[in-house]
Amino acid sequence: MAKVIHFRPDKCTSCKRCETACSHKYFNVFTSFYSKIKCVAFDEEHLYYPATCFQCDNPPCLPVCPTEAITKDPETGIVRIDEEKCTGCGACMEECPVKHIFPYDEFGHAIKCDYCNGNPECVLFCRDRAIEWREITPEEKTEREKLFQNLGDKLREVKEL
Repeated sequence: MAKVIHFRPDKCTSCKRCETACSHKYFNVFTSFYSKIKCVAFDEEHLYYPATCFQCDNPPCLPVCPTEAITKDPETGIVRIDEEKCTGCGACMEECPVKHIFPYDEFGHAIKCDYCNGNPECVLFCRDRAIEWREITPEEKTEREKLFQNLGDKLREVKEL
């Protein structure tokens, strides 16, 4: 079983250190806008959830990319976007079930979490230990899938703010 970024919403305080660590690693800035991870608030439950790419078993974003910029590593299961090949058409963003592929520049080029190639920066900087890098059980995978079913709509709301 491959490792995943596992979230503990009961521990997240929405400090957004995960977001700023990510944006600094990839873009050398401290801002949520350029982060590949987003902290989503579920106000009615008073919970925060640091959300990222689900790394789908059969990623629907992959076949819709007209330039084949999206690939999946067969060994690790990590789905990546080659930013040099991406034209910013937005097809992957529309197809993503959790809406966790984002445009990051004026051309609409896409970014998404790639687990920092196996050394996730967000895990290192999460002071509350709400983000873990580990293998998950089949039960946790099922629970994670249920949570992600409604996450896409919530992420759209966050992007509109």
